[in-house]
Amino acid sequence: MEYLSNKKRAIWFRQALMIGFLISRPVRRRAVLAMEAEGYLTDLPDAISVTFESKDMKDGKDRSFPLPKALVEPMRNYLGVHRPLLLAGGTSVDLWINQYGDPITPDGFSRELPKIMERHLGIAMRPHAFRSVAATSIAEFDPVHVNIIRDVLGHATLDMAEKHYNRASSLSACNDLQSLVQNIRKSRRKKRRPPMRSAGLVARSTR
Repeated sequence: MEYLSNKKRAIWFRQALMIGFLISRPVRRRAVLAMEAEGYLTDLPDAISVTFESKDMKDGKDRSFPLPKALVEPMRNYLGVHRPLLLAGGTSVDLWINQYGDPITPDGFSRELPKIMERHLGIAMRPHAFRSVAATSIAEFDPVHVNIIRDVLGHATLDMAEKHYNRASSLSACNDLQSLVQNIRKSRRKKRRPPMRSAGLVARSTR
């Protein structure tokens, strides 16, 4: 088993936490990297509240929501153990710190994330892809509540919700067509297959 230094462990922990955050709260890259350790996060007795200012949001509105329960303890662990280790005595107020003790830059994040995703999950996803996946998933699996896409993505209009709803409908139609084609092929293969003759008929035919 490969030995991990404390710093390497802290880097991997931060990477996993950022991915978990983007999956559950797919805000824009600018908003993620604007987060500070204080002000943006409020530690409550049994939860952590996340607050974004209007300048961070695409629709220009303040946003506040709870961090998913599964990420509460990991976030506390990051703040108390891994982030100070990454800072290495630095004084940055930014939440997300890179291996050099500096705030993660937009370019650095855009380069790092696809590599991490491909290494561990087999698909290279850029930050914005998490937003597209979230919107399309809502439209496909819960179309009745497709309007929540606007609030999830922080958009001012429903235009993007309609776009993803149409895309989800197209995906469903393609999946249905693919299933139909596969069923037709299976049916044709069965029809071409010669009927099995009984052992008695085979025996009589060889006499």
